[in-house]
Amino acid sequence: DLSDFGYFLWDLLYTVVAAPGMCLLCHSCLLKLGVDVRGSLSCTMFLMTASMIWVSYNPLLYLCIFLYLSAELGKAITIVLLLSLEDYCRFLAYLEYRIDRGRDDEGQTEDFASAMHSDVPPFVRCPLCRRLSSNSQVVRKVHAEIQREPCCVCLVHPSEVCFACGHLCMCSSCFDGVLDHRQFVQDDEIPASVFG
Repeated sequence: DLSDFGYFLWDLLYTVVAAPGMCLLCHSCLLKLGVDVRGSLSCTMFLMTASMIWVSYNPLLYLCIFLYLSAELGKAITIVLLLSLEDYCRFLAYLEYRIDRGRDDEGQTEDFASAMHSDVPPFVRCPLCRRLSSNSQVVRKVHAEIQREPCCVCLVHPSEVCFACGHLCMCSSCFDGVLDHRQFVQDDEIPASVFG
């Protein structure tokens, strides 16, 4: 039956979004309690177990059932809340970055837990192709004996910032503006998905 298949896809989407989201939520709670979860197999197993229990016995689902609402509404609210978490946005950006980078240089691996901490350089998107680059991969003040196009943001200054994808498409002042905007948004604790 088509409706059963639709419910199956909806439950699959809920599980795929909620399981890592609940794991990140448990991870954040443990970090706030001062528990170091890096490199510990027991903490990893605890995170996985707690997130699976939380996905299976989500209090929002039971609240919706208690209020005579559809449990599907509780799943939708859970998905929206998890996708709005800053840690989840960082997780998705990191996955996108690793998948994109995995095609280019397969030999390099790095620890996911260390990438999720705040000391990791933030990601910026190339304005032309929208690929993510870490700040350490962006080359600034490129001055070559080639004809440079104007900055794709201000259209006034010549381009002098080269992203990891190879595009030389921004001037330094516009790039600094993007970084300042990211810092301002992060200081105000508003998720910024526009810049990666």
